[in-house]
Amino acid sequence: MIITTLNRSSKIWSIVYNEESVIVYEQDGYRCNTKNHYFDAQVFEELCHCGFKMGDDAINCFQKALALYKNKFLEENNNDRNIEKARTHYHDLYLKATDSLIHLYQLQGYYDDIIEVSKAALLVDYYDTNIHKEYLKAMLEKDQTRK
Repeated sequence: MIITTLNRSSKIWSIVYNEESVIVYEQDGYRCNTKNHYFDAQVFEELCHCGFKMGDDAINCFQKALALYKNKFLEENNNDRNIEKARTHYHDLYLKATDSLIHLYQLQGYYDDIIEVSKAALLVDYYDTNIHKEYLKAMLEKDQTRK
């Protein structure tokens, strides 16, 4: 029943939207079609690792990665252990990328950018004391540079 429903909805999707199906049936099983589709979690992780290499485009990589992170990974599935592990992994990666981007901004003296990144990060994890600390430091530094 479920297999038939998946197969039909996959075919309907490809006909209606004139696209290749996201779910394909091959070798007696279903899989995600990654040929013309991507997963933002995978891109997020790749961009974070790009930034951690601290090359010339580290700031750009971190900015793109943080823009992709909207909320906790598969937040609606609270009872699955495997999803919880992935959710924790991506959340930790987000916090590390945020800390790294803030550090790069500090080296450049971009206090307004630190404030903006910190505000966005506090919406994701309000209880992260490091983000609060960096936010307040940037506010103080910005105020001192004005005087």
